[in-house]
Amino acid sequence: MEDHRHPQRWKQFWLGWREWEHNVALAATQFTRQKVSWLGPGVKRVTGVFTGPASYTSGGEALTLAIARAALGLKEVRSLQFTAAVKASDGTSVDLVFDHNVVANTSHGKIRARTSGSTAHTHDVLIIGGQTPATHTHDVKVIGGTAAAGTDALNVKTLILGKEAATDVTVVGADSGTKGGVVASSTPTGLLMVGTDTLGKAEATNRTIAGADSATKGGVVASAASETAGEVAAATNLSTYIARFTAEGN
Repeated sequence: MEDHRHPQRWKQFWLGWREWEHNVALAATQFTRQKVSWLGPGVKRVTGVFTGPASYTSGGEALTLAIARAALGLKEVRSLQFTAAVKASDGTSVDLVFDHNVVANTSHGKIRARTSGSTAHTHDVLIIGGQTPATHTHDVKVIGGTAAAGTDALNVKTLILGKEAATDVTVVGADSGTKGGVVASSTPTGLLMVGTDTLGKAEATNRTIAGADSATKGGVVASAASETAGEVAAATNLSTYIARFTAEGN
């Protein structure tokens, strides 16, 4: 009835509403509703696509009461969840979280953008002491048919270790103590070795090489620096990052 009695007042109200709705829509266009499902009396679930802001606000993007009503159709936002926001051109992504930090009569909370990653770190290598490497022997083959003083005397040519007698002879490593030849190897100290399931050294004491010292002492090298997780920098352009959202409320 009042509409007919005060057409000018209604027109001003309607124009003001359209102006308010238009202003809100500009801020709310990051949300595209695709489906609304009713979960119970007055409670609904809204799903769709979210596009990041062209200039990210440090501390997060406030989901104001007006934007929630215009973009999500919700007066109260009980939950708001996002998938990772992915940049289609190169597959990089950022994580979006809603903090539910309500500001009375102003906003339901903030949407925060964070990069995923891990802090650079180093690794230690433990060298196990008391490990004894297996000793071994070597055979020496003496080539026959070379000229020398005496048929059994060894001689060294440019490329041949030999003796004058035509028959070859082999001195096995195990007999090197009485017949000559290459002696059995001794147990080394300070030598790293790999057993069936053990990395160790001959001395009984264990040894740890800190990852930070690997450049000068060996061991597993320090891991390369990686992107550190944290909030996206202020003014970052996220307008090409797309995520799916699920909101519930009334």
